[in-house]
Amino acid sequence: EAQQEAMGRIGRKMIPVMEKFLISNGYTALFDVSNQQTPVLWATPDSVITKRLVEAYNAQMATAPTTPSAPPPKKP
Repeated sequence: EAQQEAMGRIGRKMIPVMEKFLISNGYTALFDVSNQQTPVLWATPDSVITKRLVEAYNAQMATAPTTPSAPPPKKP
């Protein structure tokens, strides 16, 4: 359950980054081939963009504003 929650949080952040990357690089489709039941039979090695998507996500998250943390408790 915790893993699904974490993946959901990352996914919600990744989708806009992925869409921006795909549109700006001229892609018209994206296939998830991580499942063994995928209908993709063959693709050129340079069509696998996972690493580039992760790099784009990391770059976007590095510049994204962070939620301010609570101030440290005051010492008595």
